Amino acid sequence: MISYPYCFCLQALEAEAFDFIRYVRERFPKHLCLVSFSGGKDSTVVSDLVRRALYPETALLVFSDTSLEEFREVASDGPQIAAFFQTPH
Repeated sequence: MISYPYCFCLQALEAEAFDFIRYVRERFPKHLCLVSFSGGKDSTVVSDLVRRALYPETALLVFSDTSLEEFREVASDGPQIAAFFQTPH
């Protein structure tokens, strides 16, 4: 097995995610681009990947309280989160 530097692996995963996001967007160009956002680490990473992959287009973040996260303040921080991801709120 070939051992790659950690940075290379992350860049490859990021590039694969960007390719997939762009592929889906090109396949469904007339659909509204939505990202479910709970404030947890997974939805934060997905939101950031979508934002960077589709720039200058923006995706609409839809807040979803999954009750799994301990981020109750996320609901009240909506405007700041939307500003960070450059999305309407």
